[in-house]
Amino acid sequence: MEVKPMRYCPRCQILVKTGAACPSCGNRKLREVEANDPVLLYTADETKCGMIRAAFDEGGIPHEERMCGPGAPPSILYGKMPNSLYHIFVPYGEVERCEEILKGIGALDESGSAQKVAFENQAEEEPDLTAMSRWKRTFVRIVSAAAFLILVWAVVTMADRLIDFLKSAFH
Repeated sequence: MEVKPMRYCPRCQILVKTGAACPSCGNRKLREVEANDPVLLYTADETKCGMIRAAFDEGGIPHEERMCGPGAPPSILYGKMPNSLYHIFVPYGEVERCEEILKGIGALDESGSAQKVAFENQAEEEPDLTAMSRWKRTFVRIVSAAAFLILVWAVVTMADRLIDFLKSAFH
């Protein structure tokens, strides 16, 4: 049985195991992954990201952290800043070593793959735009932009009329 090489989306920097398009962005220009390509390894909150950063720094593994969205909004209720989620990227050649480190520090269970966890977290926060055709997606964007402009016009007009009313009421 022949093993197919991993495909890589240079736009999202994720590995694509099956299919001709990136499941995240729909990009069809996938290529074979190279050892130095940054790939999405894991998505973690600030606390776990700090542990991972320390472990990777200690192991001499190059990595990059990118903030990707809110993590725990209820923390505002306790007077803390909301936790942010971070995508952690590592070179493809270091993925297996990084997964071993993640298992060693308890960030990843023995059965899971870090890339699987990262992609599942990414899929939760990004809407699936690949189901729409290119023309439908373009049409939706144009209609959304037009609706936004109409909304801005309506707010400005109402504010102008309110100011005129208040001026006439006090003069």
